[in-house]
Formats: sequence, C-alpha cells, structure tokens
Amino acid sequence: MKENKRTKTIDVITAAKDRELIVAGELVDMHFPKGAGLSLRAAKAWVAMLDHAGAQILDDIEHTAPLREIVKGWHQSSHELEEIVQELHQTTISLTYVDRSGLRRRKSTVLVADIDRPLDTDAAEIKWRYSNGVRQLVKNSHHWAAISARAVYAMECKYSPWLYQLAALHAGRREVSRDWPLHELRERLGVTAPSLRRWQDFKRVVLEPAVAEVNHLTGVRIDWQPVKRGRTVVAVRLACWCKDDKEIKEAAAEQARPRPGRKARRQGTVEQIAEEQATLRREIEESLASLPLSSVE
Repeated sequence: MKENKRTKTIDVITAAKDRELIVAGELVDMHFPKGAGLSLRAAKAWVAMLDHAGAQILDDIEHTAPLREIVKGWHQSSHELEEIVQELHQTTISLTYVDRSGLRRRKSTVLVADIDRPLDTDAAEIKWRYSNGVRQLVKNSHHWAAISARAVYAMECKYSPWLYQLAALHAGRREVSRDWPLHELRERLGVTAPSLRRWQDFKRVVLEPAVAEVNHLTGVRIDWQPVKRGRTVVAVRLACWCKDDKEIKEAAAEQARPRPGRKARRQGTVEQIAEEQATLRREIEESLASLPLSSVE
C-alpha cells in the first residue's frame, strides 16, 4: 500500500484488510534510548497488541484480549510473561513528528501506560492502555507501513521485526535506497550488545540474518551494501521494494509452514538460485563456444 500524505494513517488502519496491519510511520521511526530495544517475544507481543487494537488505538480505553492471542504461545511460565510485560511497560521511546506549524519535534514517551495481566492462568485476559503520546502521534500521522503480523510471528531473529517495519515503510516510496549511518541503524534495530559494535559482528549477527528472514517471510525485499569511508564501514545502504504477487504468495506459504527446517529451506532457495545462475552461465558459454570463428583476410 503506497503512502498518501493527504490521507490520515487512522483512515488507512480503519480500511485495512484483515491480513494487513497498518503501523503509523512515527511508531516505525521510533528510537530506543541507547539502543535498548525489545526482546523478540516482547516485539511480537507489541505487534499483536497493535493488530488487536486496530483503529481503537486512538481511544483512551483499556484494551482487552485473550492472553493467548497476545503471547501466541511464546511464554511458558508466569515469570516469562512478567518479563514481557515489564519490557513493554518500562521501555521508553523517542518519536519524531511534525507539529501543526510544520516544525519537526521529538516526543519521549512509553509504549503502554499500564498493563493488567493474570498471574495464575493462560486462559485469562490481558488488558492494556496506550500512552497518551502514542495515541496522539497515531492520530496526527499521515504516513505508515503495511506489514503482515503473521510474518512477524514467524520470525526468529530479534532484529527482524524492526528491520521489516523499516523496510515496509520505505518500500512504497520513490526513494529506492537510503544510506543509514551505523549508529542510527543500530538504534533503530535495538542493538545494545557491546560485542556487536564491530562491523563484522554486526553484519554477521544482526544484518545478514534479519535481511534473510525479511526476504524469506514478508512481502518486501531488501538489498544492502556497506558504505565506506576509506577502509571503515560507516553506513549501510538499504534498498527496499515490494515483491510481486507470486513472491508474496510464496512468503505467505512459508509463514504457514512449521518452523523446523525453515532455515534450511531458506538456504536451499539461495543454493537453488545460485545453481540456476551457474547452469545459465554454462549454457551461454557453450553457445558462445559453438559459434564459428570469423576470419580476417
């Protein structure tokens, strides 16, 4: 779904299809202070809460949902549930927006104002209320990302949900690619570990697995390359675009498959493409070799 600056995000959320989750661009562009992002389980719960709330995210109400619909079986004990709740409740974010006078501003807020959860049973309900800051930003938003919540639920890399939303936000724009300074990309993806400050480690642990999952499970595709200053990598150039209908169906089919074997299937696809390219290269070389040599008199 392409963005339209004259259309409010809340109108797009209201009109969205059942399988499509519309996330306000301001929430996609959130900054985690010092890069302290959510765990994978908490990120999935956040997406599930947005999906459940829909257009009612603007209402100053207590949202209610069966616990199983929010945690999707990701926790196995009340202790793990408590960890997810504390992450969602205590995480502060910074959101950039444009005020009525056209000035860019940054608001600091929390994701949710309060969360009420059961202590004894998974069959009960969970209740939450969005912070005033989040509700106001969604209300005034005019740009958005269309994502698949089901794709997020299938992800196994903690950085994939954030990279996916970032890619989906930019895939429908005229800007084909954008250079992201490493420090900003780390902050957007919630990369905190000191061991990931080196480019090679960041590429191996964060970028490559997250890009692979987004390309395999979602309706957008990402291509990337390092941007260097001398020999030092200072940024990552991300090119994002929407897949065609056939590729989207393939991604949806993969979402429905069991997780065991997913990585092997993804790697098998890469190997298959490489094999097809090698076969085509051999056929071209053989065709060229069979052509008669021209003689010069």
